[in-house]
Amino acid sequence: MRRRRSYRRQGRLGRFAVAVAMVIASGVGFMVTSAFTASNTVPATYIGSSTRAIGANDLKPAGCNSLNLTTIVTGTANFNNSTANALVLGDSTSNNIKDNASSSCIIGGSGKDKITGGTGDFCAIGPNPLSTYSGCTTF
Repeated sequence: MRRRRSYRRQGRLGRFAVAVAMVIASGVGFMVTSAFTASNTVPATYIGSSTRAIGANDLKPAGCNSLNLTTIVTGTANFNNSTANALVLGDSTSNNIKDNASSSCIIGGSGKDKITGGTGDFCAIGPNPLSTYSGCTTF
């Protein structure tokens, strides 16, 4: 019987030793990880924020890049534009847009559009095959 007891004691001591070793290893691992992450520093950034209004030049399509647009004109059905350097936007209905100014970017909607441009105007008609344009460069 003594042998059995000694085996039991050795088994208990072995389990205890393994548990102590695991606790020590965990502690060492934590200290090493803490020391490693403590050495990583993130430099200060001087990023700021700014606010500005969105203008016609920000919204113009690439086909009008040569123009310096200053205002946005929107309309529906039949309307005229008398402002130079304007981004003229039609809607989804059939538009009849006439530009009485110059150097404007005129965009028709998805309906049957008729665009009559002026000097230096750029026009884009919608996907409707019955749309027409005159007096302007298309893109």
